[in-house]
Amino acid sequence: MIALLPISTNQYISNDVLTGLKLQSVPLSLIICATPGVQNSEGVYTEERVRCECNSRQRQVNTAKGLSDRHKYVLSLDRDIVLTDPYAVDQMVRALESEPDLGTVALYFGKGRKVSLFMPHVSIQCMLFRRNLFSKIDFSLMYGFSCTCQLTKSQIEAMNMRIRYLDFNRYGHEIRY
Repeated sequence: MIALLPISTNQYISNDVLTGLKLQSVPLSLIICATPGVQNSEGVYTEERVRCECNSRQRQVNTAKGLSDRHKYVLSLDRDIVLTDPYAVDQMVRALESEPDLGTVALYFGKGRKVSLFMPHVSIQCMLFRRNLFSKIDFSLMYGFSCTCQLTKSQIEAMNMRIRYLDFNRYGHEIRY
């Protein structure tokens, strides 16, 4: 399995993120998908920020297209997500393996904020995709969407696949929307 981290060339990945990946019970290789962009973009939705995020995420997709078939799944993980549960990715893999119509599994972190889930939004901070599905997502189609999360969700559903949203803070719980 492979983990793809989209970042701006002005950003860094903390040791905590890397340690969290190493602790996973599922072996993961890591590829950093760096593109020019803004340094601090959290909560800022400018045209430049969205364009930079789309470029970074499209680089992830292009990387996934070049992977061999032995990489069945692709973990898309934002640079500030720390997986403290060593079975987090394993839980996501088991969900994909047990449900053929499931295209991706997302983990919800919340970051201590009250965040409501609303249609058609699904956070893509930490998502495990079937590689063949992820390689078909096109982030250049951003027109008409306010964020890459909405774009991702609409394309997954257009391929007749489902998304499960697991609660990272409450192991074994699922968030339904």
